[in-house]
Amino acid sequence: MFSTMQSHIKLARFLDKRFIHEKIHIDEKIIQSARLLRKFSGSNKKIQEDITKENFRLGIVPRLSPFDVQYFPKNTKFVQIPTATKNALLRERAHDLIAWNKPSQFLHRLNVGKTTFIPPVLGHSHAMERLTADRMVVSFDDLRTDSPIPKNGRQSRSDLNSHIEVNIMGQGRVPFALGSVPDVGSFLSYTTVAMSNGMVFVSRDKLLADISHQASLVKDIIDFLKTVELPREIFPNSQELAEFIELMNINPKKISQKEELNKYIQALRDSWVANVGAAIEASSSGILRAKELHRAGCRLFRIYSPEGGTEIVSTTKTLRETFKKSDSVKIVGGQIMDTTTARKAEAAGCDAIFIGVAGGSQCTTSVNADIPVKTPNLLYSLRGNISIPVGIEGGGVGTHLMTAYMLGASFVSKPGEIGVSWEGAGGEFMFKDLAGDYYMPYGGEASISAKWWKDSVDPLGRPKFVEGETGVRHVKSELMSLTRNIKKLRDQVSVGLVFQRSNSISELHARDCDNIVQVTPDASALSQAYAK
Repeated sequence: MFSTMQSHIKLARFLDKRFIHEKIHIDEKIIQSARLLRKFSGSNKKIQEDITKENFRLGIVPRLSPFDVQYFPKNTKFVQIPTATKNALLRERAHDLIAWNKPSQFLHRLNVGKTTFIPPVLGHSHAMERLTADRMVVSFDDLRTDSPIPKNGRQSRSDLNSHIEVNIMGQGRVPFALGSVPDVGSFLSYTTVAMSNGMVFVSRDKLLADISHQASLVKDIIDFLKTVELPREIFPNSQELAEFIELMNINPKKISQKEELNKYIQALRDSWVANVGAAIEASSSGILRAKELHRAGCRLFRIYSPEGGTEIVSTTKTLRETFKKSDSVKIVGGQIMDTTTARKAEAAGCDAIFIGVAGGSQCTTSVNADIPVKTPNLLYSLRGNISIPVGIEGGGVGTHLMTAYMLGASFVSKPGEIGVSWEGAGGEFMFKDLAGDYYMPYGGEASISAKWWKDSVDPLGRPKFVEGETGVRHVKSELMSLTRNIKKLRDQVSVGLVFQRSNSISELHARDCDNIVQVTPDASALSQAYAK
């Protein structure tokens, strides 16, 4: 008994030992990830040859971690999608990009960008006022946007679909963006969304936590957009070219027609390049990252701080001081969690802000911190109190795009709905189970997988402050195309505008939003898609 007690006392003492975790270089992480991919690829030598450092950086192969492995179905293999499938997807991509960049479309975007951004008017919603008075927090699932009484005949969904762009920071852009979730970020996904006229924010997580890798990828994307060969279908005719020259206030007598065409093509390319943004930290490290990204050609920065504190404001001020000679630099501050900080961020120099704490699918911040996901409430409170565009990152928007726009949002980040595709990280290489279904890793910016890549661990090697779920997403065959995912969102917005008897999101912002209604659970269930 005595000896047993003594041994337990010995076990209970502190160990006279210091624990030091040796920092693992990003190159070693690539080697470890490559080993995992090779295990999944079996004896396929062709695929194994494509598992290179360069392909990790470009997102041609997925940036797998040991923590992702358990989420794949049994007997999953790492494969290359069939050539016929890839060719069909490439044709679809080309068709959509041509359709969205025809001269009529580009000229419309230029016109939208030339207008003055008018922020949403102060809201007067009976439902939202009552909820605010009762200190009730609601989700987007609790709300809907009722259809106003029609005043005219039927609107054309096709016409609205062609003109859904919003003035976001002086440029006509589609009202959804590819956020900085690391598992959807690749050279192909970023270039595709930029040419689809949506903003992208190149991730600063996983492999791209390394500044040199992130800046190098941004440079590759921008260089491609500046030089990619363009199809004849997106070249303007003489009438369209004349409209462009007039719109840009160029004197046609002083330049040749060839020079006019060159200016048109340059303006189109510039609009794509302006969509290329990158995520940076809300700290001095973020300033160093921004400088490197600026040298790579990036002019759009997303400040990311999950706590939503005053560090967003101070980082914005420092960025403005750092790049005061560059009027083209645009800053999106986030995640903003209250009206006061939003106004301070605007005063500090933010051109737009991101709001929205996610609900716990890929982000567990609200779960761990036990704070409410109150995005609709905050969005409503910002109306009339801020004069810059508001975007939503997370926040449970789901399919409720029209309610988000009616409440005052100008754009929403949709990494899962857009980026889970063959163009996402992994490209033409995916994981396939015995049933023939495809999968790709998908986790949050603070997932355990992302922490592993950044080597953000304590002295014992345990990941620190994990606030995002690691997992995989089933890539449905009918939604394997990124541009098809964008088309689905475009169609949803155009149908929503028809039922709101509106020609644009800007018109929604000019209304008092009293048609926002709270719905009961039964009423909510009735407007869910079948088989959900």
